[in-house]
This record gives sequence, C-alpha cells and structure tokens, in this order.
Amino acid sequence: MSRGNKQFASRAVFFVVAAWILLGPVYRQVLGGTNPVFLRWVMFSRGLYDLLDVRLFEVRQGQRFRVEGLDAARFVEEREVVETARRLCEARGDGADVRAVVRRMTDDGWIVARPGDENLCTGVGSAEDR
Repeated sequence: MSRGNKQFASRAVFFVVAAWILLGPVYRQVLGGTNPVFLRWVMFSRGLYDLLDVRLFEVRQGQRFRVEGLDAARFVEEREVVETARRLCEARGDGADVRAVVRRMTDDGWIVARPGDENLCTGVGSAEDR
C-alpha cells in the first residue's frame, strides 16, 4: 500500500469513527432510533438518586414563613428532615407549626415525597416518622 493510500485509509477510518460518535446520539435521541450499535448521549446516568430537595416552613396566623438556613443542609433521608423539623418544634415551643416540602430525585425526575400539608410538630404522619 502506498503512502497516499495509507493516509486516505486512516483519514477515512477517522471520519467514519467521528461520524459514528457524533451522529449516533442524534439517531437515538432525535430520530428515535433503537439500534444499540449507535451511542446514546447521557449527561448523568447515576449518582443523584439519594438527593432530597427540602423546604422547611413555619406557619403562623395562617401564613407560611420559610425557615432559612436549613434548606441548604444535605438531607439524604426523609427521616432526617422529620427529626430536624421536630427539633425546630421543640425550639419554637407549644403551638408551633413546622412543615416540610420534600422532593426526591428519581430516574423519572423529581417526585413530591412530602407535600408540606402536615404539621410535623403534632406527631401526625406515618408510623415510620414517629
């Protein structure tokens, strides 16, 4: 094989591989192709499924006030959210009304795990919360 043919062959292989890498995700995700030979572009495949999005509120005279400073804490389990809310209840005293809106990351996106409609200070909730 002459030098010119080797260069042509190596360039051809490069362009075929580059096209496969670049156009494979387009075929799978834009055109709806299902052939597993073509790559599927995935930004994140795993790792964020223990993530909770938590917003704590205190209700006073029918109005909700966001509890600042605790939302940024990393909660991994709902139980931790309930424990934190109960500590807030103890600090606020009798008649406190603390609620938590909790969303959990899943394969299908965010799901609401706790809508924030129950007062966590009264002990109302599921048996696992107590």
